[in-house]
Amino acid sequence: MKGKAAWTQPLKLLFPTAAPPGIAAMSLLGCACGLAAGLAISLLHGLIDLAQDLFREMGDSHAAFLAPLAGAVLLGLFYQLLKPRHRTTGLVHIVERVLHHQGHLPSRNAFTNLFGTVIAVGSGQMVGREGAASHLGAASGSIIGRYLELPNSTVRALVGCGAAAGIAASFNTPLAGVIFTMEVIVMEYSVMGLAPTILAAVSANAVAHVWVGSHPTLTVSSTEIESLGQLPYLLVLGAGLGLMSAWYSHSIAWLTGQMGRLPIALSMSLAGLATALVGLALPLVFADGFDNMNLALTGQLPPQASMWLGLAVLAGSSLAIASAMPGGIIMPSMLAGACLGSAFGHWGHAWLGLPVEAISLFALLGLGAMMGAVLQAPLTALIVVLELSGHTEMLFAAMLTVILAVMVNRQVSGAESIVAMLLRNRGLDFRNDPVSQSLRRISVMAAMSRNFAHADEELSLAAARELLQARPDWLLVRPEGATPYVLSAADTQHALSAAEAADKPEEATINLAKIPGDRRQCAPVHLRASLQEAWEALQSSGAEALYVERQTRHDQRVIYGILTRSALEKAYRPI
Repeated sequence: MKGKAAWTQPLKLLFPTAAPPGIAAMSLLGCACGLAAGLAISLLHGLIDLAQDLFREMGDSHAAFLAPLAGAVLLGLFYQLLKPRHRTTGLVHIVERVLHHQGHLPSRNAFTNLFGTVIAVGSGQMVGREGAASHLGAASGSIIGRYLELPNSTVRALVGCGAAAGIAASFNTPLAGVIFTMEVIVMEYSVMGLAPTILAAVSANAVAHVWVGSHPTLTVSSTEIESLGQLPYLLVLGAGLGLMSAWYSHSIAWLTGQMGRLPIALSMSLAGLATALVGLALPLVFADGFDNMNLALTGQLPPQASMWLGLAVLAGSSLAIASAMPGGIIMPSMLAGACLGSAFGHWGHAWLGLPVEAISLFALLGLGAMMGAVLQAPLTALIVVLELSGHTEMLFAAMLTVILAVMVNRQVSGAESIVAMLLRNRGLDFRNDPVSQSLRRISVMAAMSRNFAHADEELSLAAARELLQARPDWLLVRPEGATPYVLSAADTQHALSAAEAADKPEEATINLAKIPGDRRQCAPVHLRASLQEAWEALQSSGAEALYVERQTRHDQRVIYGILTRSALEKAYRPI
């Protein structure tokens, strides 16, 4: 990259462009991502606290509904001034950039999300702060990877490290942040990806606790199920929340299409107005989401308030997310699940004689079930329940409830998460099959042939003989004004031998475009590309091979190797 300081050169020795980093180097990069993400998230939390204080002063004037309305109008006007490509933020944006843009996250979108989430959460919109936290963490990883000019497969891994750091620091659940990244963002498990992601989550969590004075925490007061007689109630809770989560996901997808037809300033203002009106009837809506969740998890919310707050959060966050308001979807789904689970526990205690501890128990199980079903991330939800409760005894009940909710959601929603739905709404392909996973993981450097030579299309016998002395596999020919191609060196050797047998003079020429041989049209692909990108380049160009190149700081293009279709297919190994 241009303009790099001299002190950065040692970094290039540790992380050379010519090869993907090993696990030790990746672990070091994961720590760097975590530290950078932790600082960015600390800034986010501090600004949100400041914004909440400012908007609370507005609400103290006996007009509390003005805060969400004013915040939404301000956000709408700000986003209206932005170009559409700079408005996309949050979890869906991260997954889109990983799948379709090699993990390159624009810095401007991250700053937009930072400012937008501060206003949205500070003014009481029904969105979570973890969307911006994961976005800032992912952007930190992307910037580090691109600055060091690492392969795109490595950049994607660093984006996952940063996103895990954001989730871990948001909820104080480092392990859940790691599993969430593996299930939702990078969509695969590997040792090379797991080690740096764990280090990133731990680093970010530690930094956030040092710098954030009032770190949001969740308090859980629950026990394991007391008897197998409670199993039917767990089944009812899981199935019911599975249906609610499917309705929630489809509502967001449908509303996104409807509100997308409106100017973004109007759609955000309508979402803010809806939050303000709901808050007039249910003032709990205006409270901080962590505070409400703690009330539900400790059984302090009355049953009617729990039910209405859960439904209000589902409806209000659907409108907010559909209007493209910045913020996360995880927090609303967790809050709604906790409230609905708490209401279910209250009713079970009052009508069915369940112990009073069931209120807190069902609230925690509802939190995990709703989150797991909406995101189609059951393992993440189970880890969240385990980390929040601190009791392994919770796992039996949690596994039953979460998995049932996920299964019901998949049956109703067609096995798609809310992320996949929103990506498809944007007209983007959401590929998560084993072939795509494997191809995204492998760099072109691992599959290309470095044994090639540059050749002119017209060669004298002497020049051809000299060129073949190095025994290359391929000759790369890039004629002026014509399509580049590679030719098997063996075919060139046959042509040379035939010319020598015919006793042609040394100055006689061989035309590589006309001799019989294995000749394949070529297209370029970047040195940092993955095999998935290489495959897409082959498909889009119609070429039969690729030459792997990189542009230097002096605007020169250096070619490193040749990648054929057969070499690409040979490098693929099913998971």
